[in-house]
Amino acid sequence: YYNTPINKILMYDVLPYVGDGRNSAFSNTLQGPIELKIGSTDVSSQYDIYYRTDEHPAQNDINEINSPEWTKTPADYTKVTAIKIVGKDGTILPPYTVLSAVLTMKAPLYDPNLSEALAYNDMSVIYNNEAAMRRTEKVANQLVDIMDVKVEKKWLDADGNAIAQPDATSITVKLLADGVDTGKTLDLTAANNWTASFTHLRKYTVETDNDGTVTKTPIVYTLEEVGTDANGMVTYNGKKYKVTATSGQADENSPNDSVALSVTNQLQQEKVSVSGKKLWDDSNDNDGKRPASIVVRLLADGVEVQHKTVTAADNWEYTFSDLPKFNGNAEITYTVSEDAVPDYTTSINGYEITNQHAPEALSIPVKKVWVDDENAQGLRPASVHVRLYADGTQVDEFDLNAGNNWSHIFNGLPRYTAGHEIEYTVKEDPIAHYTTSYSGSSATELTVTNTIEGKVSVPVTKKWIGAPADSVTIHLLADGVEVQSATLTAADNWQHTFSNLNQYNNGALINYTITEDAVDGYTSQITGDATNYVVTNTNMKTRDIPVTKVWENQEGDSAEIVLYRDGVEVDRVTITKADDWKHTFSNLEFYDKTDGHEYAYTISETPISGYTTQITGNQDDGFTVTNTAPVVPPTTPPTTPEPKKPGLPYTGDASGIASIVGAAALSLSGLGIALRRKNS
Repeated sequence: YYNTPINKILMYDVLPYVGDGRNSAFSNTLQGPIELKIGSTDVSSQYDIYYRTDEHPAQNDINEINSPEWTKTPADYTKVTAIKIVGKDGTILPPYTVLSAVLTMKAPLYDPNLSEALAYNDMSVIYNNEAAMRRTEKVANQLVDIMDVKVEKKWLDADGNAIAQPDATSITVKLLADGVDTGKTLDLTAANNWTASFTHLRKYTVETDNDGTVTKTPIVYTLEEVGTDANGMVTYNGKKYKVTATSGQADENSPNDSVALSVTNQLQQEKVSVSGKKLWDDSNDNDGKRPASIVVRLLADGVEVQHKTVTAADNWEYTFSDLPKFNGNAEITYTVSEDAVPDYTTSINGYEITNQHAPEALSIPVKKVWVDDENAQGLRPASVHVRLYADGTQVDEFDLNAGNNWSHIFNGLPRYTAGHEIEYTVKEDPIAHYTTSYSGSSATELTVTNTIEGKVSVPVTKKWIGAPADSVTIHLLADGVEVQSATLTAADNWQHTFSNLNQYNNGALINYTITEDAVDGYTSQITGDATNYVVTNTNMKTRDIPVTKVWENQEGDSAEIVLYRDGVEVDRVTITKADDWKHTFSNLEFYDKTDGHEYAYTISETPISGYTTQITGNQDDGFTVTNTAPVVPPTTPPTTPEPKKPGLPYTGDASGIASIVGAAALSLSGLGIALRRKNS
């Protein structure tokens, strides 16, 4: 054992002998080959193990390890006087690892002079190519005086007589030395004749005082039975036994001593009582034959030991007291009998005596009722099995079917038992798809009703055409009567399942339908069935689109406006001055009812000759259609040159001036017309 790996291990050991220089008082003899172990693992194969058989090799380690006397295979291991252990090439002992050399040795025969004597052993070790050998600590072996404790188990009955067949099949005793538990136990059984021995026990405790004086004190051994309570009692097979155990010590004058101890179990007698009751099964003495008293006799193992007269004043009850429980080791069996009672039959159950007189016979009819809409689902079995019970105990059974009209009569049934009227009931073996209920009474008729059963789920999915609302409320109706409701939202993906619903009502298949609370601005359509309802809500929002007509330069007579929805013409209208050149397309659908998308509305104008068209605006704010006519410049009439006339006088010709003025006025007049049109 070292804190670093070591190799090149060599160990040398001279076995102890008297005079070996280690104060050994005796020699041990080797019994077989040495084993080398690390923990529980055998590592002997990693080492070469040598033996010497010559007498007492010297303690000179270095000289002796190279002696030619070493052998790996001694002829007689008991002659070995020294051992040598050499690690093979490559053998390394890891750090903090214990290498154990196991030597099986035999101590010398008993010698009173060697009592408590010691023999010492140590070993020389060299490793890691060191020059000097190290010595291990001494290991001392001590010879001790030993002895055996013989144990006998005794069984006695309450009278102190030996019991041939005890109640226990085995017991366990433990051994105490000077009152201290040794941890040793023995199992005593009939197979080992209730005897066994504790062996190889120390005879003495040894103390050495300061003067070296050795004092040996005999050890007192005591037995204790496992399971003994604080009162010294054990219980086997319901019987209590008093436990008495002996103690003893070694005989100092005997070299191979043994002491005989015993554990005695004596049965403890107990007292018991026998109580019973008389029951009358005679319809409350309807016939007046019940006697005023009866005689009950007590038997112990079949032999009468006492008797009593029992009357109504005793409430027909009796007790036999202060009875011995055991006869020897055997528990006494107490029974009772009754003197015969005229006109009655007697039955005895334990200590309960029943007298029965002429029971009345009953007939009990049983019928089957089906609640399954005349087997509309085809689930009714071909037959059912019913069982008749009397006070909960089955007494008869029968198969009901269509052939016997689903009915039967149980006949010849007693009306009373043990002094009370029997309650008759029926039970039916379970039937798939049906529940069972019972009604009626055994006095009239017992009815077994089977009602068809089943569970279903009704899933509902909400679909929206157009923008959805925040939530909707769905109502579930069973045959037209509301039974549940649920609120659907986007959080639950607009879905809900009504679960664990009864499939039938009084045997008829339930028709599950749904309704929806109205949603303002939406229409609702329910499709599908109870296997998958779909509720479609269509957004009915509409829009109005105003159109204004504007003329530039010159006003026309009318304009035709065309309305388009998603590029497809849906309306057209003619606007005139009488409409103040305005029109509104009203109540236009906001969403497509097939896929729910918002419609795109646009307009166009039928072309007007001589005008250009410009459309502005949108479907939300309205459209403006502007028509512009081209500007016509004023027209000046052509001037016709006059023929030359004779020259005028310088002062001017009045008619000529008038012509010029008239032409100017005409030009101005034309300009005025043009201006009026433009302003208009």
